[in-house]
Amino acid sequence: MDIKINHALLLTNSEIESLIHLCIIALPIFLIFLAWVIKHDENIKQQRKRIYDVPYDNHNKEYFITQAKEITLSILKTPAVAQFNSIEVKCMDSQKRVYVETVVDSQNGFGAYVRSTYGILFVPNIDNALYKHFIQEINTPYQVTNFKMQHGWNMGIPNISK
Repeated sequence: MDIKINHALLLTNSEIESLIHLCIIALPIFLIFLAWVIKHDENIKQQRKRIYDVPYDNHNKEYFITQAKEITLSILKTPAVAQFNSIEVKCMDSQKRVYVETVVDSQNGFGAYVRSTYGILFVPNIDNALYKHFIQEINTPYQVTNFKMQHGWNMGIPNISK
């Protein structure tokens, strides 16, 4: 039995040598890129945990004001020059949800100062150990109501007595 080999499919020694050199160069580059992606992903996970998991502190208004300020600063393009005009706990409901509104002057991408209002909604998790927060820029009272309703807000009488 004769086996015929198609010589057009075989690589020459110089072509094989070029492929080996390419692999030697590409493998370290790929490994560096892979390490960067893994490290970057880990940084994002740590940042999300730091920002989104807020410990529960028994409806202490000052605590929520401090958290709202940090959360607002985390989404601004230039947090170092931001100036808060007001940070106010607007309401707390019977299910331990807290709505805080911040008004901040900060620079936009072009360097101009703009005033923005943000609503931050803190919602406790099942065991009330941590809060998840949601933040949205607010321009109208309708947006406040809609924002709260999206997250199942109890639309009863707000309780801010504590």
